[in-house]
Amino acid sequence: MVQDKDHITIKSSNIMYVLVSLATVGFLIACIFLIVHGLKFDSKYSLFYLGGGIIFTPFYLYITLWNLPGLIPGKILLSITPGENGVIKSKKGIVPIKDIRNINNNIIN
Repeated sequence: MVQDKDHITIKSSNIMYVLVSLATVGFLIACIFLIVHGLKFDSKYSLFYLGGGIIFTPFYLYITLWNLPGLIPGKILLSITPGENGVIKSKKGIVPIKDIRNINNNIIN
């Protein structure tokens, strides 16, 4: 987070880059491991290994593809301009701060 007089810029941290990368690579390695050991058919659970690896590999590849744009170093996630006419700017658009309301006040018991 970088704060100027005019606005606050929020970027992702280097620790999160490492954690997301390790998790993504780890999940894909685990799926490949399951497929390889499932193809050996040396256990009565080989079909479960093979099925789990085949089912979860596309899921983790999908997650990996969605995470890749977030792993660009130095990418700005949000930019907040505080004040009475403040706004929150992101890639998807601009939201005035006055349009944000507390959802705790709207919960029906």
